[in-house]
Amino acid sequence: MSDIAAFLLARYEADARIARKTLHEVALRREGYGGWESVDFNSPQAADHGQRWKPERVLRDIEAKRKLLEVHHMERAGGYEDCWVCKTPYEYEAESYPCDTLRILAEVYDQHADYLEEWRL
Repeated sequence: MSDIAAFLLARYEADARIARKTLHEVALRREGYGGWESVDFNSPQAADHGQRWKPERVLRDIEAKRKLLEVHHMERAGGYEDCWVCKTPYEYEAESYPCDTLRILAEVYDQHADYLEEWRL
């Protein structure tokens, strides 16, 4: 199975790049470096970001998701790849990796060319 964590980190970095660019363009506008023409609202980046919320919120959301990836990392034990975070206190075995948490996070990007159907719940 391909690395779902690497896939998610790449998507998060792409989202963060768009958010930071949008924040920069808005800051330039507020500081008087050009009028509305300095912000290209017809650019692919602006259109793409416009569908994803305000830049500040996007960056906070990305940071939270990166923390989830850190917690739900793969651990190899006994020849198996597991997520030990997702097991219940009554289970003696971990959930196989990728766990349902990571699969759910990846479903947001199911239209991306690199998304693997085997990740879908």
